[in-house]
Amino acid sequence: MPSAGILPGVPPVEMVEFFHTVLLNTVVFGAAWRFVGRRGVTDPVQRWMDVLLLCFAVQYVSVGLTGLVGMMSGAWVGIVALLISVALASPKPVASIATRSISNQSRLIFTSALLFVCGYVGMLVWVQRALPPTSNDVLTYHLPAAVTWMQAQRFELFQTWFYNPANTYSPLAGSVFAAWWMLPAHDDTFARFVQVWPWVGVFVGAVHLTRSVVEARWRGAGDQPRTLAIACLIGAAVVLSRPIISQATVAKDDLYALFFFLCVVSTIGRPGLSDRLAPWRVGVALGLLLATKYTALMTLVLLIVALDAPLRAWRWKQWGVAIGCVLVLAGPWYVRNWVQFGNPIFPQRFTLMGTTILPGLIDLKRSETLTSLQGVWRTLCGAYHSLPPVTAGAVMLGWVGLIVSARRAILRDPLLRLAVVGSAGGVLLFVMRSPYAEFRFVYPSMVLMFCGAGAGCVAMGLRASVAGAMVLCALSVLTGFNALGNEALSSLVMQFVLSGVALAGVGLVLRRLPRAARAAGVIGAGAALVVMVAINGSRFVKNDQDAQIASWRDTYADSADVWDMTRTFVPAGATLAYTNTFLVHPLYGPGLSRTLVYAPVAPGVRRLADLAPVPDAVSGEQLIPQVVMSLTRDADEQSWLDHLRQTGATHLLVMKKQSGIGLADSPIELTWARKRFPVIASVRSGELFKLAWR
Repeated sequence: MPSAGILPGVPPVEMVEFFHTVLLNTVVFGAAWRFVGRRGVTDPVQRWMDVLLLCFAVQYVSVGLTGLVGMMSGAWVGIVALLISVALASPKPVASIATRSISNQSRLIFTSALLFVCGYVGMLVWVQRALPPTSNDVLTYHLPAAVTWMQAQRFELFQTWFYNPANTYSPLAGSVFAAWWMLPAHDDTFARFVQVWPWVGVFVGAVHLTRSVVEARWRGAGDQPRTLAIACLIGAAVVLSRPIISQATVAKDDLYALFFFLCVVSTIGRPGLSDRLAPWRVGVALGLLLATKYTALMTLVLLIVALDAPLRAWRWKQWGVAIGCVLVLAGPWYVRNWVQFGNPIFPQRFTLMGTTILPGLIDLKRSETLTSLQGVWRTLCGAYHSLPPVTAGAVMLGWVGLIVSARRAILRDPLLRLAVVGSAGGVLLFVMRSPYAEFRFVYPSMVLMFCGAGAGCVAMGLRASVAGAMVLCALSVLTGFNALGNEALSSLVMQFVLSGVALAGVGLVLRRLPRAARAAGVIGAGAALVVMVAINGSRFVKNDQDAQIASWRDTYADSADVWDMTRTFVPAGATLAYTNTFLVHPLYGPGLSRTLVYAPVAPGVRRLADLAPVPDAVSGEQLIPQVVMSLTRDADEQSWLDHLRQTGATHLLVMKKQSGIGLADSPIELTWARKRFPVIASVRSGELFKLAWR
């Protein structure tokens, strides 16, 4: 008879994994907090930015080192992280050469605002605790790449068949962060909410940047409590706006990239580049940014307008530290591609005047949606994940106010130039060059405009500035989930707000206690929260497969029936071959125990790099049909059977009749499989075969 779990409804092994994950992250956070504090960082906003950046760096290095040497497991990643944490917590205090003086009133304002947004997103996570991972990118490569590494215990290329091949060869720091949460838990329970942590970082970064922009326009104003209050309102408006809050519970990497970008640009403000830690901040943040995705390279263009700041402030030593960090953190992804394919940004092809400079499979051009004013408007303000028109209008009003008040100072000050010229230039670059019409690619410009709008509010005077920032924050809350006119959503938003207010209230009470009592209260509250989640949220600790399938049916109606079929008929630990789909993460099954393989139908094709290059430039909307065409060209039954046998697969899943994803209704493998293998189960959108070789 199995032993009862430590807590009701939760098996003992899963509780060990749960507390292991929580404890490991607590230790890393505590070591980072101690390290930053001992470096003389007294500004709470800067300290939180540094702590979060350092935590992400520890996660990245711990997973990265073990993955490079073929020892990627929960135990080894934990050991490396603990060793780094001990090293961080050990050094003696060292004063930083540049600090910002913060009053107790300002500390209280920032702490209350931080607790409010944490309470808000905490309730959002609680409401969505039973929901499975969603989003095409998440199910196609963000989580599957991490699972592939975990199963192999090393970094391997995850082939994104039937999808954008760039996702195979791109830097994947987002998947590294997902692996950090998946390795100790042995599933995607925590990884589903991996972006909650950079979401908090975006809030802190937006507060820091808004305050720095105000300081750049009005010297000395950045230290005033009123300015910090406005900055906190703007930070809340940023993270509670629909584009950002909708990303908080999606297991992607966009908020990581945005946080790293904010860490870089915030360093430009006072005390900024003169701080001893500045080159390390910039180097680590820029290295992690470039290690996140190829599209981060577009973000670098925005930084050009402020390049004169480090050129004036830094000597060769500071430049060496920053560049060294970038090369160590981001370099391996690009060097791998350069060595294997002769192109650091493979598979993107680069030509100049008809001559191929960097060989590749694809040449992406501007999205067709962005070639019309109607398409641009729909992308920036008309889609669900874009900025609602009323919020965008309020932001633009404040942003224009900064331009009017700053005038010539914009040309002189690099931070003001970045907030005005950089933000507008980023939107223009997106419209002119982006292969995908997706608002997430203008997140850096959006946040720069929000922060510029905050500075524009300050120009209106004391009462008007606070009122303007409050209006902008209220608009973000009201339009964040499209709740206006929807009673159910409005009720949910009210729960989120009340949770934020309650947590901020608890924080205010704790601040009035003596230091020892305050520490004991924080530890006790944290322990109580963990136990409450474990007891009352067994679905959070232990994935509920029935609830996941039911939720997937709302978004992926055709595919969800197939995923349920594989759950029933494909045993754990089996090797499952699939075809005609890119939404593969649900096929790994409970515990992520299955191995997934694909057998190409064309002779000589074993990986995406073996495909013939797409001859003409294509937009993002045209890419998947072109990839499918390349995959199925010269299809040969015997080659397919040989490839299938070599995979060692025991089951074959053939997807069919999937609406809305641009793949075949009846792929050629379906005809071949029906002739040779017995059908185990079949639904409208797929058939499952048992592979038996004679």
